[in-house]
Amino acid sequence: MAQDSDKSARRGPGKPFQPGQSGNPGGRPKGLETLVREKTKNGVAIVEVMAGIASGKFKLDGKRPRHSDCVEANKWLAERGYGKVRDVLEVDGSENLSLLVAVALAKKSDE
Repeated sequence: MAQDSDKSARRGPGKPFQPGQSGNPGGRPKGLETLVREKTKNGVAIVEVMAGIASGKFKLDGKRPRHSDCVEANKWLAERGYGKVRDVLEVDGSENLSLLVAVALAKKSDE
């Protein structure tokens, strides 16, 4: 009988907390952001490494980065420098759809 009440008190996988209860009540450790900023010269060191990877000049164990790593580094730099690219939806008006319906259909086709 005691086991039955224990089972009902447990929550399923992926749902260990009661509604409204935080999974991280302490939040991010205090001073972590400050420490990261100090160690990376306010992020300049991170950008320098990523720019080195993007240009293919950065070497790790004497090896240059793979082409895919260069592409990813360029993408990372562009997103942080200029913002992430938003999806573009072209509506030519040939179909008699409202814009909201067209957007909903485009989102559904991406899934």
